[in-house]
Amino acid sequence: MWIYGETPLAILADQWDSFDFIFLPNFAFGDISFPRIDLTLNMVSFQEMTATQVEFYVSAVEAAGCPTLYSLNMWKPKYNPQLNDLIAIMRRHYDLRKISVLERAHNDFFVPRTSPSGPWLSRVRQALRQMASFSFGRRSDLYSSGYAHLIGRVTARASVERAR
Repeated sequence: MWIYGETPLAILADQWDSFDFIFLPNFAFGDISFPRIDLTLNMVSFQEMTATQVEFYVSAVEAAGCPTLYSLNMWKPKYNPQLNDLIAIMRRHYDLRKISVLERAHNDFFVPRTSPSGPWLSRVRQALRQMASFSFGRRSDLYSSGYAHLIGRVTARASVERAR
């Protein structure tokens, strides 16, 4: 495993194939030539970026030949007005599909430590039923609310352009 900042980039370039996992921030992309990237993984940070930053990140890994992109993010984060449509940006480079990883969203696993009773328990049960109905595919489109696990394969257009 190689982690940015722990050793010089020259070691990464010289020993690329000896690392199973490489953790490299997007601002370091211009500092190295990628011999091969098998998978790019982004979890809850695209939603914190501007549209320009996401476009740079996604286009850079696609240009480097990465065939697969995994994303766990909100497609339209409510507190980030600089990112209107994450999925549209990703679709310019990757064919996307939603995948089911958990029965509920990762941020919906709150369980009270005490045994609740009364009206509060009814509200919790109702909320859990709503979450379960969402996560079992009744709203299976890419543009559902909340977080989405998306897997992308590089588009055919991008593959042809890279082959030229």
